[in-house]
Amino acid sequence: MTGRERTDNAPRTYVGIDVGRRRHRAAILPIGRAMHGWEHAPVLAFTADTDGFREFFDALHAAGATPANTVCALEPTGGYSSQPIFQALKHHGFEVLWVKNQAVHDLRETLYGRRSKTDAEDARLIARLLYLREAIGQEYAFQVAHTGSAPYRNLRLLVELRWKQVQAHRRASNQLMQVLDVLFPEMRQIFRKGTTRPTPLHLLRRFSTVQAIAAASEQDLRHVLVNEARSLRHQTAVSELRRLAQTSVGAREGRDVLELAQGWLIQQLHDLQDSLVDLEARIKAAVEEFPETSILRTFPSMSARRIATLLAGMGAPIDAFPNDRALRKQWGWYVEIEQSGARTRSRLGRGGYRGTRRELYLMAMQLIKEQTQDNPFRHYYRRLLRGNPTPKVPKVALGHVASKLITVMYVCMRRREPYDPAKLWRHMGVKTTA
Repeated sequence: MTGRERTDNAPRTYVGIDVGRRRHRAAILPIGRAMHGWEHAPVLAFTADTDGFREFFDALHAAGATPANTVCALEPTGGYSSQPIFQALKHHGFEVLWVKNQAVHDLRETLYGRRSKTDAEDARLIARLLYLREAIGQEYAFQVAHTGSAPYRNLRLLVELRWKQVQAHRRASNQLMQVLDVLFPEMRQIFRKGTTRPTPLHLLRRFSTVQAIAAASEQDLRHVLVNEARSLRHQTAVSELRRLAQTSVGAREGRDVLELAQGWLIQQLHDLQDSLVDLEARIKAAVEEFPETSILRTFPSMSARRIATLLAGMGAPIDAFPNDRALRKQWGWYVEIEQSGARTRSRLGRGGYRGTRRELYLMAMQLIKEQTQDNPFRHYYRRLLRGNPTPKVPKVALGHVASKLITVMYVCMRRREPYDPAKLWRHMGVKTTA
């Protein structure tokens, strides 16, 4: 039985949990304590393991907290550390909500001003927000923790792992480029698109030093570049590559350490590339399991990687979002007002998922390009630039285009309907010949 199935006269208990990697803090407040004296209520600190969870549930039982009369909440900022306690509470039948970080921050600043926060204090504040939710209907501070959101969290992990691997690949590539500029600076004359691309890397895996390239025969070099690396355009550059290696002005001192670094970086790039191929295959397969994928695929400028990022940013099924504003907030594309004295200005909010914010920006940019086929979003962008009565500057107009894109995506996903540009044209009041 969940909190929503309780009887009306059941005494309520509010449990606020501050999540940590090794230890969690829980404030267990009966309704009387939640109303008065909650600021000094005792907080249970328990370890994030079997013994700690047993201690926590024993404390709930001792306080008379049951699934029928208890509601729990925790911050999502615990990341993956919050999943064991979340799943344990759901397994025992408790109602669990995610509390928004900003709501806890605002209540703390309202009550105590700006000061150093403590984990115990945050646990009490979360429990107090639960009481305010039922006492005065302060619903904005919470969102329902959907049990169906696990696949979305797993997809987000895959997307973030891929992003970290891409960053590591770029970093190793830049480091290898610097090492090669010292050991074999003339290599840039042959491989003009970059000395860390697949073809030169394959060459360096076979001939790891400048001396090895210089000593190799043209036949061996041609076999590696053309037959193994499949680079036909370097077929005529083999003799020039060998000559440059023989007359290279690369560093003479400290070559041993640099060549060691070169070999390590090449191996790292090879492993990272294999890992990226595997991750992209897993992401592509995982995306097919989501019901929203078939809808998102009908939008222009959409790819499997972009769909994966958008779904990862959602974190829950589309039915979890009551309106398109909630989806904008989750994806990080919303306006917030900053005030300094008498001056106010609006800017793109800092919350939400950074990956979706980047993809929405790129997608909006692709839709409004002159080279792109005419579409409702580009028409909307031009209409904003003309303005009536006030024209929008391009930067602001682009933000409105991305916001419109989110609204259309939300409506299509909620209605389970594919994107239909003709319907959007009609909604904008534009007659088309199609």
